[in-house]
Order: sequence, then structure tokens, then C-alpha cells
Amino acid sequence: MRGYEPLAAALLIVGLTLINLRGVRESGRALAVPVYAFLGAMGLMLGYGGFQWATGTLAQAESAGYDLVPANGYEALTALGVGVLILRAFASGTVALTGVQGVANGVPAFQRPKSKNAASVLVIMATLSITILLSVIALVAASGIQLVVDPQEQLRLDGSPPAEDFAQDPILGQLSTVIFGEGSIGLLVVSLVTSVMLIVAANTAFNGFPQLASRLATDGFLPRLLLSRGMRLAYSNGILLLAGGALALVLVYQATVTELIQMYLVGVFISFAASQIGMVKHWNSQMRLELSERAPGPGAQPVDQHHRGYCFHHGAGHRHNDPVHPRCRSFSARDCNPVDGDDRGVSTSP
Repeated sequence: MRGYEPLAAALLIVGLTLINLRGVRESGRALAVPVYAFLGAMGLMLGYGGFQWATGTLAQAESAGYDLVPANGYEALTALGVGVLILRAFASGTVALTGVQGVANGVPAFQRPKSKNAASVLVIMATLSITILLSVIALVAASGIQLVVDPQEQLRLDGSPPAEDFAQDPILGQLSTVIFGEGSIGLLVVSLVTSVMLIVAANTAFNGFPQLASRLATDGFLPRLLLSRGMRLAYSNGILLLAGGALALVLVYQATVTELIQMYLVGVFISFAASQIGMVKHWNSQMRLELSERAPGPGAQPVDQHHRGYCFHHGAGHRHNDPVHPRCRSFSARDCNPVDGDDRGVSTSP
């Protein structure tokens, strides 16, 4: 596929668009197959590579023989440059929060106890991510793998640039070649499962963006056209909007990962920072409101415990001293039901 990356990426986007327009939903078991396959392939590659490193049989990468030449004006880093580099690394690391957000959004789907199981998943996910990342970094450093934006300008072999047909593989591609060998089954398996994982990751946007766009359209922040559903009950306009934007970026930047990833990092960092700031502000205001309601004022009357209200406000349980609290009057009666005095659950009995 080398040299046809834009065409391959465009066909992949079109395929995902058609699948999602037909209303095909993700299946947890189906998605587990490529995930476990990727983890197994990574474990095999890193374990075998670690054995080679420990026994001194780890080969050197082809790119290790080249000298890295800094771009003009970037021969040395100033204090400001180091600070920007650290911020850049921090922004790159925040991409991992997409997985954390996925677990947080899926808490209702966990078996009981939900919070404990979700926390266990987060611990396992963090452990696997850190282990894979540190292992890859160690083996990359040991094998001398190098990756640059422009090989003709930034790599030199005996003072000369690489040949015109020099192909620079991604980090995992170079590392699997070093460990398993050129044209080996191990190299093919790692490349295949990595490609499948990237396709699965791309499909998550088609599941999340149309729903998010419809909610924003409900509140008037986006056009109402994004609220319409197709014949398969999918948000067709949101899916088409996402596909059009993705196709435009892929074709304009010729599917160059080093350029597209910059926009991805900025988008993820800004969206997560903005959403977390909004959540902190929301819950701080909720806490202040609850504290003010709990504090009895002068001349307060005792409350009949059998007529305390329970309001599901924006998905969070919130108790009031009146079955129809002013904050709940904009909701339907089923959103504010009285509960029993022992506070054990929601009941429709007075």
C-alpha cells in the first residue's frame, strides 16, 4: 500500500460510513477479538525482544546506521524550547484520556458493583499501557531505531542523504522487523493486528460524534439537521458530516500521519480540558446548592420523612424536601418521585 495511503484511507472512511449508515452497532465480543489479538501480538513481540536484549542477540535497525541531522536553526534547545517540548509531550500523553473517557461513559454497562469493576478496568488499562509504552521505548533505544519527518533532509549516511526510494516504516514496523526479521510471520501478524486496531479506533468516532452532535443540536448549538435519523435510526447527517471532514483532511494532507496527528492532539487536548473544566464548575455549583439547602434557616419547619423528593437532575440523584421541588417543575412527574423514609430506593407510593 506504500504510495497509495490517501486512497486506502479514503476507501476505509467510505466503508466505515456505509456500515454506520446501515445502523450496524458495535458488539462487545466482536471488538474484544482485535483487542486481545493486538495485546497478544504486543506481548509476544516485546517478550521475545526483551529476551534478545537480555541475551545480547537483539539486532540493530536499518535506520540506526544513519546520522540524525537537526533542521537549520534547531541545532540547540533553549529553555523556552525545552518548555515547549515538555508541553508537547504532555499534550501527546493526554490522548490516552480517550480510553479513560470510554470506560467512564460505559460505567452503566458494567456488572455490579459497577464502580469497583470500572476502577479495576482502569487499573488494568493503565498497567498495560505503561508496560507496553516503556517496553517499546527501551527496545527502540536498544535497537537504534530512528524516525524523522523528512528522511532526505534529516538523515545522512556517510555524509550523503538516503536513496530516493528509501522507505521509512513506523516505529512498530521497524521494531517488529528487528525482532522477527524481514518478511517473517511475526512481522505480518503485528502489522495486521495493528491495522485492525486502527480501524476499530476510527469507528469509535462514528459512534460518538453523531450522538454528541445531536445533543448539541437539541440545545441549539448546532443546526437542527443533525437531529434527523435515517431509515436505520442512525444520525445520518452527523455521520455524513464526520465522513466529509475526515475525507477532506486525509486528501489535503495526503494521509501523512506526522501532520494529521498534530490536529488530533490539539483537538483531544482542548476538548478534554474544556469538558473537565465544565464538569468541575457544574459539580462545584451542585455542592454549594446542596449545602445551602441543607442549612436550616430561621423559622424552618420539620420535614415529613415520608414525603421527601428524589429528583434525577441531568442523570444525578438529588434529594429535596418537597416532592415537587422548584428545580424539578420543568421535568415530568416521573423525574420527581417521593421515596420512602429509609431512603432505600425510589417509590411511587406517598
